[in-house]
Amino acid sequence: QTGGFECSDPLANRLYSNLNWGHVGNYVDVPTDCPQRDERLGWTGDAQVFVRTAAFNRDIAAFMTKWQRDLDDSQRQNGSYTDVAPDVLTESNTGHCGWGDAGVICPWTMYLMYGDTRILRDHYGAMSQQEERFIAARQHLPLKKFFLDDKNYRHSDDEALLIFTMNKFTVLDAIAADLKATVSTCSVMLYHDIFNESEGYLEIFTAGTSKAGAIRELARQVGADRVVVFGDNRNDIAMMQAADHSVAVGNAFDEVKAAASEVIGPNTEDSVAHWIEKDLLKGKQ
Repeated sequence: QTGGFECSDPLANRLYSNLNWGHVGNYVDVPTDCPQRDERLGWTGDAQVFVRTAAFNRDIAAFMTKWQRDLDDSQRQNGSYTDVAPDVLTESNTGHCGWGDAGVICPWTMYLMYGDTRILRDHYGAMSQQEERFIAARQHLPLKKFFLDDKNYRHSDDEALLIFTMNKFTVLDAIAADLKATVSTCSVMLYHDIFNESEGYLEIFTAGTSKAGAIRELARQVGADRVVVFGDNRNDIAMMQAADHSVAVGNAFDEVKAAASEVIGPNTEDSVAHWIEKDLLKGKQ
């Protein structure tokens, strides 16, 4: 065991103890779903969700090194990872979101937790094959494009361009400053995460993909008599200004609240759902 947790709450301590026993019970040769029924397979989705916790609690370097080979051995020719490894299921159990991501997420997490560059080096080819498959399948869709050359979008005449990314705010701040100085046809918006201001979001978009433009077009298509929107972050302000009525949650940024028609409770208390329920019931009375 390499990590642990203890506090003054006995229930929290028992929960952590149960987590540890679950870890031990499921990490026998392959990371199983649960050890007591017919889920005793190396489910990739469960493995990638738990791998960071597992690496904190125990030394799983050798275990994951072996299982990563199982993942590579089960990888399909098109680059997709299977839902279980070793693969004992049907041909259709492959490439699913969450499960198919394990082949990239697990070795990357091992690097983050242990500084293990070897696992990245050994499996980089398989990881790249998965990413190339993901991009290739989406490269020529009518409503989605991938810019493999990051300079292509800077002067794009595409009316439906939207690029979204998230990272540390300080990292994105430097990127946004460069984009604002060089991008000629797009708007650039950078904003903090409302729960963790060290994290940030960066949007690059044309007028055709702005939130304000989107609600206007949606209202036109469905013939809406009234448009109500909800917002919590700075990228919602233009949309709120374009709506007939705008609602900000209580944990929104101050400028979002100032732009709203009304302010309700925080979204951690399901305030938007309660507002919609109350508004719909009011309309039926």
